Amino acid sequence: MKKHILGLAVIITLVWSSCITPPEYPNEPEITFIGFLKDTVRQAVDTNVITISFTDGDGDLGAFDTDTIFNLFLTDTRLGTVFPYRIPYIEEQGVGNGISGEIELRLLPSDNCCSSAVVTLPCQAEANAPDELVVYEVEIVDRAGNRSAPLILPAVTLYCVLD
Repeated sequence: MKKHILGLAVIITLVWSSCITPPEYPNEPEITFIGFLKDTVRQAVDTNVITISFTDGDGDLGAFDTDTIFNLFLTDTRLGTVFPYRIPYIEEQGVGNGISGEIELRLLPSDNCCSSAVVTLPCQAEANAPDELVVYEVEIVDRAGNRSAPLILPAVTLYCVLD
């Protein structure tokens, strides 16, 4: 008897879930900040990771293996420096065309330079250099050229004097 009830519950769940309509996302990608691995980093020493979530209604986010285009842009607003990234091709999900997920951006130690050190790359420690607040802006572009609204991230503290 228990097997029949369990089987009926599974069938009802499958029928009910097949009737659920997929979410409707706009054709322009949308991004939301999830978090940083670290909110404080040391110049030229620490790696940091930025995690964002995305949705794209027409499901055309990401580049094919043969593409050489960049489709995610991270801007250091202190310096106006743009770090281009390439999101790999993302398969459509389920019945609808919309896709959603998370992206992790890895900032290497060489990406974490204080403004006074940028002139002398790789980053060099300077005596009595003040710490800086770094604010990043993120945008993504899908294959149709639809651009997300710019996403301003919370500030990260950058220690400029190396230990």
